This record gives sequence, structure tokens and C-alpha cells, in this order.
Amino acid sequence: MAADSLKKGMMGAGLGIDTKFIAGTVRVMGEGRVYMQSHGQKDGIILTDIIFDTGSVLMWIKDRDEKLQTRLRTNWFGEVTGWCVITINPVKSKATNITPENFMGFELTTGKTFIGDNDTHFRGNNGYAVAIPGTVYEWEVTDGNGTISHNVPVSTSAPAGQKINAYGMFQPEHHQ
Repeated sequence: MAADSLKKGMMGAGLGIDTKFIAGTVRVMGEGRVYMQSHGQKDGIILTDIIFDTGSVLMWIKDRDEKLQTRLRTNWFGEVTGWCVITINPVKSKATNITPENFMGFELTTGKTFIGDNDTHFRGNNGYAVAIPGTVYEWEVTDGNGTISHNVPVSTSAPAGQKINAYGMFQPEHHQ
């Protein structure tokens, strides 16, 4: 989704964090988006757990054009660089509740977009909700053979000999 479409409907719950925020369990409820604005500093937001209701999305608003990224080994996308937005401690496996379906973001100053993932590979008790530079596109399966249709506003052709990375997620309620 483009940053403009991510910003649409920004009315709703939100939380702005300037330096550090520590809390227990956070529950993201409803079928809308909950917004959280921060700088994207590692260990700036520390939670004991995060729980998502079906259909709810936590939207990270990155409020500074900070270049500092961390090398990650995420559970969805593997080895990438990105930002450790939320620290889950003391049970790092609880970070696996964060997925590309329920966590995403955008940067206010540049309009760049981010895909959510989780990283539980760090030493110690910390797991992380991470934001990876990228864009989420919603695809529609148009027949039972896996044919998809899309409305992608940018070129999806790759140079000769190179691949385009695409990831799909099965949603049973839409499967026939």
C-alpha cells in the first residue's frame, strides 16, 4: 500500500513515544488500525506481550528519517535489515504474534513504507517486532488455480535473470 493509503482514516487510537515506553501486555483490538509513532530506536518500546484481535493492525509511524538499521534474522523474511520497533521481554517467543498481516508502517518525512515481521534470534530474552523497508500489496485470487490479479502502481518487471520476491498468505475466509 502506498503511504497515502496507509494514512487514510488515521482517526482512531494512537500512541506517540518520544524516548522510552515500558508497559505490560498490549492488546490491539477491533478491525481497524491502531497507530504508534516513534523514532524506531531499539529498546525504545518494551512490552511483556502483544495480542492482536482478528483483523486488527498496529501501524507504526516512523517520525524521523533515521538511517540506523539493524541486521535481522526474521521469522518471515529471513536475513534483512530493518528497525527493532518493539521489544518483547522476558519471553521473546511472544514476538511471533507480530506478522506482516498485523504490523506495518510508514515514515512521515519520506513516505517510505514498511512491512512488519518478528525476530526471536537475538541472544537473551528479547524478541522484537521489526519493520522492514517494503510495501504490502493486496492480491485477489481470481480462480481456484492460483491465478491472481493486482493493481500494482509500479513496474513489476525484473531485469533479465533476476527474480521479484513475492510472499503470499492464505486467508481461509476467502478461499473457495
